[in-house]
Amino acid sequence: ARQFADLVGAVLPVRVTNEVANRCERADLTFALLADRAFDEEGFVARLTRQAVVWQRRCDCETTRALLGYAAYLRRDFGRAATCFMTCISLNSRNLDNWIDLAFACNHAGNPLGRRILFDFEEFIARYPGGMCSLGVVERLAAEIEADSMSYRHVWADYVCSSP
Repeated sequence: ARQFADLVGAVLPVRVTNEVANRCERADLTFALLADRAFDEEGFVARLTRQAVVWQRRCDCETTRALLGYAAYLRRDFGRAATCFMTCISLNSRNLDNWIDLAFACNHAGNPLGRRILFDFEEFIARYPGGMCSLGVVERLAAEIEADSMSYRHVWADYVCSSP
């Protein structure tokens, strides 16, 4: 946390589980801190990347994996970012922030799963089987959600058609 504060100029926010039931769009504001610094300071992303690797070796947890993912995202390495965020999901699949981070990384990588996650995040979280997260697992969940007619496009149409 001290090294983060030295690097970023702000306290490392505590990463809490953003449960869907809380109806909070985003609980973790770390990425906003990093993005502001990345735009203002040349070389920041390279320093963040080097430091995040060290932090991950010391403590391989959801927070350090997210920091690695944010560093990759800021480098526009969206595939690596997605991998980091899938590890976050493996560690804490109930955290909506992890799913949203994965959705944006996939979307920027040109993977249509990104939009599926953004629109159907509740279904993905509810159906996630636990264990190691991978694109294959997420793709199977997307297919299952679609097959059960529980995707946003199905549910939204049902809601609109049944409204008075």
